[in-house]
Amino acid sequence: MAIETNSPSIVNTIEPHQTHISINVVAQTPLKLTSTNYLFWKLQFQTLFIGYDLLGYVDGSNPSPPATITQSNTTRQNPS
Repeated sequence: MAIETNSPSIVNTIEPHQTHISINVVAQTPLKLTSTNYLFWKLQFQTLFIGYDLLGYVDGSNPSPPATITQSNTTRQNPS
């Protein structure tokens, strides 16, 4: 994978049609986790994940695709 310096995204050079998201968590989640603020910290991360449509990957409701697929008795890497 290569990182483009003029783009906020990470380009996937193996599969160029799929772009990885790069999130500056420090800038978007100013509240640092402490022993007394877990609920507020959790809320800010949930909001961030919802905003980027990523919450399903974190909570498991949107599972990852299988690593391999089988078609016509041939197993190959899943392009997804």
